[in-house]
Amino acid sequence: MKNRAKCKNCQSVLESFHRHDYVTCECGSISIDGGLDYLKCYFDKIENFIRLDDDDKEIAVSFSEEKQEFHEEIPIVAQEAEQSKMSKKDYIDHLQRLIDTYEAMPDHVLRSAVNHSDLYSVLLLLKGLFSFDQ
Repeated sequence: MKNRAKCKNCQSVLESFHRHDYVTCECGSISIDGGLDYLKCYFDKIENFIRLDDDDKEIAVSFSEEKQEFHEEIPIVAQEAEQSKMSKKDYIDHLQRLIDTYEAMPDHVLRSAVNHSDLYSVLLLLKGLFSFDQ
C-alpha cells in the first residue's frame, strides 16, 4: 500500500515515495515520511490528518498522547474477514482482487517490503479459507 495522507485543513494530498521522502502539506499542518518502507507521520492536530489507501479511501487512525504513538486501524478487508461470516467464494474473491492488485503494480513496488497490515490481511483470508470443511 502507498504511503499517502490528506490534510483536512488545506485539502493537500501527500505521498511519500521512498524511505527519506519527507513531504509536508501546503499549510504545514501534516507531514509524512518513509515511502514504502515505513509510515511516519506528523501533525499539529490529529483531526487534520487523514490516511488514504491506494484508492483514495480514508483509513481510520488513532493517536495516544500518553504513549506518543500513531496507530493505523486494521484494514477493511481484515475487519470483514474477522467480523463477518464470509463464504469460501468471498474469501477466494478477496484473494483474487489482491492478486490482481499486485499484478498491476510496477516492478519497483513489487520488490519493496510488504507491511504488516498487508500481511495480516492475507493471513486472515487464508485462515478463513483453510477453516472451511472440505
